[in-house]
Amino acid sequence: MMSALIAVIFVGTICFAIWQARLIRGLFNLYSRPVREWSPDIPFPNVAIILSLRGHDPFLNQCLRNLVRQDYPEFSIHLIVDSESDPAWDAIRTVREEFGEDCLNASVLHEHLPTCGLKNSSLIQAIGDLPQEVEVVAMVDSDSIVPVNWLRSLVGPFADPAVGATSGIRWFAPNDQHFGSRLRCFWNIIAAPMICKSNIPWGGSMMIRRSILDSGLTDEWSRMLCDDAPTINYLRRTRYKLEYVPQMTIVNTESISVRSCIRFVSRQKLIFRLYQADWPRLVATILCASILRITHDILLVMCVVQQEITNAAILACLHPVILFATCLEAIRLDRAISAVARNRGEDIKRTPLPGPVGYIGVELLFLMSMLTSIFTRSVIWRGIKYRIRGPEDITMLEYHRYVVPVEVVLHSESIV
Repeated sequence: MMSALIAVIFVGTICFAIWQARLIRGLFNLYSRPVREWSPDIPFPNVAIILSLRGHDPFLNQCLRNLVRQDYPEFSIHLIVDSESDPAWDAIRTVREEFGEDCLNASVLHEHLPTCGLKNSSLIQAIGDLPQEVEVVAMVDSDSIVPVNWLRSLVGPFADPAVGATSGIRWFAPNDQHFGSRLRCFWNIIAAPMICKSNIPWGGSMMIRRSILDSGLTDEWSRMLCDDAPTINYLRRTRYKLEYVPQMTIVNTESISVRSCIRFVSRQKLIFRLYQADWPRLVATILCASILRITHDILLVMCVVQQEITNAAILACLHPVILFATCLEAIRLDRAISAVARNRGEDIKRTPLPGPVGYIGVELLFLMSMLTSIFTRSVIWRGIKYRIRGPEDITMLEYHRYVVPVEVVLHSESIV
């Protein structure tokens, strides 16, 4: 019986290692695709950039500066600020002093819709106020420091009329050694490939045709918790494609505490549960991996106690196989992302690789966040609490203006 269980664990572990390596390889392969550029014979479409603001994130000033500096012929920047007293106004004033009053169109969010997330309310208001000549809308987050060719790169695939939206990719490469920052980084090594495999856009660097927004997508956003994850479902129904632009991978270097990392990842899993058809497959994968790990550890202890040295040695070597396969592909992926950053003149730290403790931490984080998301019926996001009864049954329980925290925390949560 023991030998049969060990054989099952052995085969299962090898299969899981291969699956995980192939998953990361899938994202790596995106970086070898040729860059799609807009035809020089066709005028660039008029683009509007929309940024929803609540609070003053650490890199907000740099985010706004890089948006103003875009190397694009015809674009405008529209900021929707949560309230008149929001600290984000300080960054807006600073950038306006540097580049002129007209560089940023800023207005206050007039209506905090009770049936969706605050960011969706901002996007709906901004899109409704856009002039008719705007053909494409780009969405960005306050923690996204985009390069000057961001708009040109995201608009390139729209030369194909079947492409309805384009998206960059979020990558975490923290500058510090805090365990929370490293844990989110390790989690993202697996999560980013999963997101791309599920064809989910990232709202921190996303571009959509104006015609799609006006055809009913913004109406759906008015009943959703977020904007990006539900968008792919609408694109599929309207027979449009999403195309990733890996050259627009945005590197996030922010710090985060362990507690905030757990809250961030749990919210990501909740959004995945609400809006993605791949959710049952993800649950099955995480449960199988957890059962594999627990059974492996129990058998290893039993073999050590019973002094079955050969079986104990086999079991002891199994999980390092997964760690090795993950690290090998993660190194290749990190090199591709580092090359993209270097080509843009950015100097980023190499992504730290998960050791045994980090890998076990990621396994626990995946399992805990998945279980939490299954039973979650409310979530606090940017200080606002929402009740969640279904994908399109979202209720903002109470709105209040942003209050600057008294204590200095290690992180700043993204609005997405």
